[in-house]
Amino acid sequence: MKKIAFLVLAVVLIAGAVGGFAYAQSQETHQPMVGQKLVGWGLFGNAPGAIPGTIFNTIFVLTNPDCVSQITINRISIIAGNGTLIYEGPPLDFTGNATATLLGPHQSISTELTDYYLPLPADFRDFPLGGLHTVEVSWTGAKGGLPLTGWSYTLTANFDSVTGQIIQNLSTAAATQMVNMTQTLTKGK
Repeated sequence: MKKIAFLVLAVVLIAGAVGGFAYAQSQETHQPMVGQKLVGWGLFGNAPGAIPGTIFNTIFVLTNPDCVSQITINRISIIAGNGTLIYEGPPLDFTGNATATLLGPHQSISTELTDYYLPLPADFRDFPLGGLHTVEVSWTGAKGGLPLTGWSYTLTANFDSVTGQIIQNLSTAAATQMVNMTQTLTKGK
């Protein structure tokens, strides 16, 4: 009887571990975007050792430049510089809610890296360490229509390292155009 109970317990534990591993992998693994994607990069977080303290944030502005056709944003992926998937899904707004995914002619939306780290700490000293992030935007549009365009704007704010209060907000530290690519290969091929 003890052998059967032990065997059942072992099977349950192994199945639970395998299931938990599979669930964790499916939740944390970037799904490659096949087809059109707009790619950019940005900085987010606390710059360690900076005096005064410095916080980086990047805003991404996505625009449909076409005069006639609509563009649909299928999903956005935010990937930390070490390859960790931060987020994958519809673009988010400043409240952390999904924002528009259908852009009519000449419409734009913006999303920023802070939107994917909500809730943010009240004290700037407690912000996550800064680092580079890759942003991929999967999109579809009308055949013959213009491609989705985008720019990233990295902003900085200086804060007092003792009180955590903002000293100075600076304007754009860097503006970079995002690049359209066509992904043809999937992982494992």
